[in-house]
Amino acid sequence: LGSQLIFSSIMMVFISWRLALGLVVVIPMLAGVVRWYSGIFRRLSKQYQEVLAEAGEISVDVLGNIRTVRCFSAGQRKALERYAGKVTDGYNIGIKRAWAYGGFAGVLGLLAGL
Repeated sequence: LGSQLIFSSIMMVFISWRLALGLVVVIPMLAGVVRWYSGIFRRLSKQYQEVLAEAGEISVDVLGNIRTVRCFSAGQRKALERYAGKVTDGYNIGIKRAWAYGGFAGVLGLLAGL
């Protein structure tokens, strides 16, 4: 891999030094953008998984104790509110993830067009 990179770089300079210079400028910018977006996306994905896991725990807890929850109508409402809150949180984080991915794809396409 290293020898291919060196040979390709030498050939690019001989074929078109302007294009090679452009790549030397664009590739570090592209790497920086990818690193920044991957950090954002990783953080949002972790939050998303944690919220969905909490919602799953609530549903398992409620379904495991369904008789107790049914005896107390306030408990049933409270459990539903807790579950709905976690699902809503997951939905909101999912929207942020989608925007982050869309922004990443857009910036990547923009830099590729340079």
